[in-house]
Amino acid sequence: MARALSPQNAAEFEQLDGYLRFYVVYCKRQSESVYEQSLAAIVKEFGRSKALVGLRQAVNDTLEDLAHANAEAIELLDQALTERGLVSFSSLRRRYSAQYKRLLKRGIIRNDTEFYMASGVASDLAADVPGNERTKLQEMVQVYERAV
Repeated sequence: MARALSPQNAAEFEQLDGYLRFYVVYCKRQSESVYEQSLAAIVKEFGRSKALVGLRQAVNDTLEDLAHANAEAIELLDQALTERGLVSFSSLRRRYSAQYKRLLKRGIIRNDTEFYMASGVASDLAADVPGNERTKLQEMVQVYERAV
């Protein structure tokens, strides 16, 4: 029998499901019913706990898909998501991206991909980014912009 999700994991499941549903339908232009059927089949066969692991992996795939997107595209995506009451891409990127965590720890932007990531997270005011982290990101973006 599948394990029940904790309230925290149940909330994460719903949040990631909403985000991925939007991404699949509006960004990838695929059928919402196919997405729903696929998720339902996974939940039925493996349970919500294992499906949550798959949702996390799918979110990481979207992070990679959009790694080279420019700041304007990410802002538009974030706006569309938040208008629908969904978690923003930038918030998920911050939460799940190992690359983002390495960038933040290093404190220096090395390339345009990292620049777009940092500027996207820094400009997403709806994301729950701590003030000191947002300030650090803004400073890193400014340094990179001056260098290029």
